[in-house]
Amino acid sequence: MTKPPTLRCSLALGTLLVGGAILAVLFFGPEVAPRRQAEHAAIRSYLVWPPGADGALTFLSRRERSHLHDVKVLFDAAWILMAGSLAVLAASSRRLRAGPVAQATGVGLLVFLVAVGLIAALDFGRFWAWFHDVLFPEGNWRFPADSTIIRIYPQDYFERFVRDVVVGLVAAAVALIAVGRRVVGRTTLLASPGAPE
Repeated sequence: MTKPPTLRCSLALGTLLVGGAILAVLFFGPEVAPRRQAEHAAIRSYLVWPPGADGALTFLSRRERSHLHDVKVLFDAAWILMAGSLAVLAASSRRLRAGPVAQATGVGLLVFLVAVGLIAALDFGRFWAWFHDVLFPEGNWRFPADSTIIRIYPQDYFERFVRDVVVGLVAAAVALIAVGRRVVGRTTLLASPGAPE
C-alpha cells in the first residue's frame, strides 16, 4: 500500500485553512462604519456568491467596480482551489497519515505566518502595496482618499482584517501541531512491540 505524499495533503489542508480563515474574517471580522454596512454587505455578497453580478454595486465608480471584479476573480479561483484541496484530501483519506500531515501543515503555516505577520507589522502600508502590486500589477487598486471604496474600507480595516486572519491561522497551526504530535505519539505507542491490541 502506498502512502499519499504528506506535502500534497499538507498543502491541501493549508489551502482550506487559509481560505476558510479569510471567509470567516470577511463575514465575522472587522466592522465597517455603521453607515457603510449595506455597501459592505453588497460587496461581500458580490465577492463570495456566484455568479457575482456587480449590478448591486452602483454606489461604486466604474473603476472601483473594475477592481472588485479583479478581486472577485481571485475569490472564484480560491473556491476552485479549496474544492481541489477537498478532492485531494478525500482521495487520500484512506491512506492519510493524519499526524504527520497535521504537523507539517501546522509548521508550514507558522513559518509562512511569522514571515507575513512580521512584514505586515513592521510596515503595513508597504506590505499592502506590495501585496496589491503582485496580485493587481495593472495598478487599478489605487484610489484617492475620498473615493467610496476607501471610505468603506480605510487602511485600518485591512490592518484589522490581516491581523484577525493571521491570529486565527496561528491558533489553527498551533492546534494542528499539538494534535499531530498526539496522533503520532498514539500511533507510535500502538505500533510498538507489546502494545495492547
